[in-house]
Amino acid sequence: MARCYQCGIETQARWEGSPTCNDCRSKLAGRTEELNAAELNARLANARENYRLAVQAQNEAIAWKPTFAGGSRPRTEAIEKANQGVEFAALRFREALRDFVTHVKKNLET
Repeated sequence: MARCYQCGIETQARWEGSPTCNDCRSKLAGRTEELNAAELNARLANARENYRLAVQAQNEAIAWKPTFAGGSRPRTEAIEKANQGVEFAALRFREALRDFVTHVKKNLET
């Protein structure tokens, strides 16, 4: 069974091509209708840049070599924090991309 891309619970429901539970769907419904293509494109560009920066921070955390005794714990914490940043940025990027594509698709159909 798929997991809701918003909250992660198992669901068979889908919305606009993505697994989305009914609770999350009700929160998301109508969100993109109020934004125009330029706003959605700007949001997508911002999300893409945030994702790029998060991946860069993750790479820096992985490459970081502490120069003091007991340095593995701070490095591990830095990597965990960077991984969480990438996960969050990826989620926002995926949402922005889905919203942009959905908006374009709806406008092509009309």
